Amino acid sequence: MNIKIKLNQELSLDDIEKLTNTLEKFNSNILLVYQSQEANCKSLINLLAIGISYMKTLEFKIIGNDEDAAAEHIKSFFETINQ
Repeated sequence: MNIKIKLNQELSLDDIEKLTNTLEKFNSNILLVYQSQEANCKSLINLLAIGISYMKTLEFKIIGNDEDAAAEHIKSFFETINQ
């Protein structure tokens, strides 16, 4: 399952850390896709290395038995950030 999220502002380090910590509870493989690169969303270092804090649109690839729940969580997380 792929989902896209548009950001209204840059992400802070605190936001990125909260995201990685909350995604650890899911069994699914959750990746951030950017151009030809993919980063594990459960790894703060991977997200920082791919440049997540400067992206305006995020594309997530979620694969696993709880992918629907993970997708809903990601959408909800970014609705809060975008307010």
